[in-house]
Order: sequence, then C-alpha cells, then structure tokens
Amino acid sequence: MPPGKPSAAQVKQLTAQASRLLRAGRLDEAVAIAERGLAGDPRNVTLLLVRGAALTRAGHARDGLRSIEQAVRLEPGRAASHVERGMALQAENRLEEAGGAFEHARSLAPGKADVVAALANHKRLRGDHEGAMREVEGVIHAGGGNSACVQLFAELCKRLGREREGIETVRAHLAGSEVWAFYERRLTWALGELHDSVGEYDEAFACFERVNELDKPAWDPDAFSRAVSGMIERWTPEAFAALREGGVASELPVFVFGMPRSGTTLVEQIIASHPGACGGG
Repeated sequence: MPPGKPSAAQVKQLTAQASRLLRAGRLDEAVAIAERGLAGDPRNVTLLLVRGAALTRAGHARDGLRSIEQAVRLEPGRAASHVERGMALQAENRLEEAGGAFEHARSLAPGKADVVAALANHKRLRGDHEGAMREVEGVIHAGGGNSACVQLFAELCKRLGREREGIETVRAHLAGSEVWAFYERRLTWALGELHDSVGEYDEAFACFERVNELDKPAWDPDAFSRAVSGMIERWTPEAFAALREGGVASELPVFVFGMPRSGTTLVEQIIASHPGACGGG
C-alpha cells in the first residue's frame, strides 16, 4: 500500500467524518476529508457526492459537478446523485438540465423528501410558486417533510401570504427534529422573515440574533490539523507527477487576493469562466 493511502477501514471512517462535516456546514473540511478518503477509494460514490455537494455549496459548482457526475456514472440508480447533480447544474444556471436531473431523481424515488424539496425549489426559482407549493405541502402535511422541505415551505408561505402557517411549521420542526447546523441557520432566518412580515418585530429580531450566534465560526485546531495532514499525505510529488498532463503549461499564474469578503472568490470564478483560464481554487 503506497504511503499515505488510507486503508479500507480508514476510508469508511473518513466517509462518515466527511458526511458529518457536510451536515455541519463545514464545507472546506468536508472537501479535504472526502479527498483524503478518495485517495484510498476513488470509486466511493458517497465520498464523491460529499465532495461535490460541499464544493457546490461553497460556490465552486463547476468543480462540484465534475465530482457528482462521476458518482452518477458509477451508480446511476441512486436518486441522491441526480439531486446533487441538479443542484450543481442549478448553481451554474443550467436550469433546463437541472429540471431534468430532478425529474429523473423523482422517477427513481417518488415521494422522497429530498427529491421533492429539490424539484419544488427548482419550480420556485423558475417563478412557479404555486406549483412549488403543491409539490412541498403534500409532504409537509403528511409528516414526511425534512428540513429542506420546511425551509422551502416557509419561504413560499411568505410569498403566498400564509405566514402564520409557515411560522407554526418552522417552530414545530425546530422543536421536534434533529436539524443539521446548515439548516438550523436557514430555518431560523426564514422564521425571522415570517415574523417580520406579520409585524412581529421583537420575535423577528430574536431570530436574527440567533442566526448571528449560529454563524460564529468554531475554531477546531485538531480538525484543521487533520485536514492539512490529509492534503499533505495525498498530494505527494508522485501525485502531482501523475496529474502533469492534465495541468497548464504556463508558468505565469495569476494570484487574486484581497481583504476577507471583498469579492476575491467572485473575481476568481469570473476569470475561470473564460475558456483560456483555469481556476486553481
């Protein structure tokens, strides 16, 4: 076994860890751990999906789509793969293709909450709010709605003048379900907007304060150290040599840098969208 290549048992642990990090919204760490696991098992569909989903949610949909499409090729009958593919295509504004991916996912898993939420959100983005509500409220009223369904239901309730129904649904979901950190922030924000829409400003402000508390980054030096160690272990001189043919011959890289939250990621994505450029991430 080459140095640094995870064993089958380690890949299993890394798969569970990467999935937990994705659920917690710790996207960069999820990508790093998924890549470490893929060094040991490049055909691991779950790791490919986690990597793709994390990249898409972090604003790197093009890179995420490549990982997800590899997962689709390996396991075409898995509905979750087609949902994630649709999400990445949607982020790339390829809406027709995204809709096809979501419909295919529904044909594989009709009634599944993740699939319904994705398809309903797609309809919402295309302006069909009534159609989106029809998709999602059936799942909600049947008691099978997950956090993605509830978030979308809340947003649609505000749009369609059903704020009180949305408030009750979100409150019940937050109180009675185990909610991923990623969705807790989104649901709490949606609840605040619903309160604000009906003039309940104190309740709205309390929700927005809670979102700020949830958004405070938790520094985990051990996790950071593991992520860096994983990248060092994977990206050996031999690994770079194997990828040489897929790189760019130019020795003139362009570095985009600036203050945090100043738009450097957007600039990198704009440059990378040109056929003569390639984003390094």
